[in-house]
Amino acid sequence: MSKLKSLVARVFKSRYFPRSSFLGAKLGYNPSFAWWSILNLRQLLLYGCRCIVGNGKHVSVMNDPWVQGVQGSWSQSPQIQGVHSLSVSDLIAVEERFWDIDKVEYLSPNDMVQVILDTPLFTEVQNDRIAWMMEHNMRYTFKTGYKLAMMELLHTI
Repeated sequence: MSKLKSLVARVFKSRYFPRSSFLGAKLGYNPSFAWWSILNLRQLLLYGCRCIVGNGKHVSVMNDPWVQGVQGSWSQSPQIQGVHSLSVSDLIAVEERFWDIDKVEYLSPNDMVQVILDTPLFTEVQNDRIAWMMEHNMRYTFKTGYKLAMMELLHTI
């Protein structure tokens, strides 16, 4: 969501995911049809979006799409026991604004270490945010969402 202070964003946040990000939200008790529909499309949204790491405090190491993969898509991040509660900020040397290589090497499988170290940390980006990688302005549009859905549908048939 790009309009986090809009009424609809605040209602969905307070009702369905008050203690997590949208990507970690659950269906919840007695969901509205709109929320049910949004969650059914979330997996498709994950194919087209990626977390831009600011301070890393609100990006989950295991649950959010923050590791850049092939052609701009995202890769599954480390799935080692004990990292389920870590945020990406735990892998960053905050003062220097670089990846803490020792932590990344310790917590990540060998094939993921270089991919994580190649994930950019932008000094001008202070807050974590979700970006839609299918558009140059990084904002979701129904047109590119539909295009991605059709591409995925054609690959699964």
